Amino acid sequence: MDFPNFTQEQFDYITKLIESKVDAKIKKGILSYKKEKKIVPIPNYHSYAQLKAIIASNIDYLKTEINYEPFRMQGIAHCVRKIILPLDEDLSLLPNGMIRIDSQISGLIGKWKDAPWYQDANHPRHLYWK
Repeated sequence: MDFPNFTQEQFDYITKLIESKVDAKIKKGILSYKKEKKIVPIPNYHSYAQLKAIIASNIDYLKTEINYEPFRMQGIAHCVRKIILPLDEDLSLLPNGMIRIDSQISGLIGKWKDAPWYQDANHPRHLYWK
């Protein structure tokens, strides 16, 4: 492939032309090199880890309150709501129709490997104390 033989004046002109185009785009904000910081709000509800710690530290209370078997997730959620001071979004209604804290506890039941309860193989919504 043969390249055209440009003179130094032509190179200078092309360089200035490109620099002016780039400068114009930078001024318009099209070619901005600033990295925008995105602020992610801290969730205002109890996380899985927090709920797990609350349940683990109050297991004797929960066993006293729920002294029957089988029990369901709603029993645990009810007792946890009596223990905690709910955060703003804990009691918000989610699109699936559940209250957020109930949804969090429901999700925690399935993800907690060393949970203080186990699920009935024939009826996974029934829980038993270990």
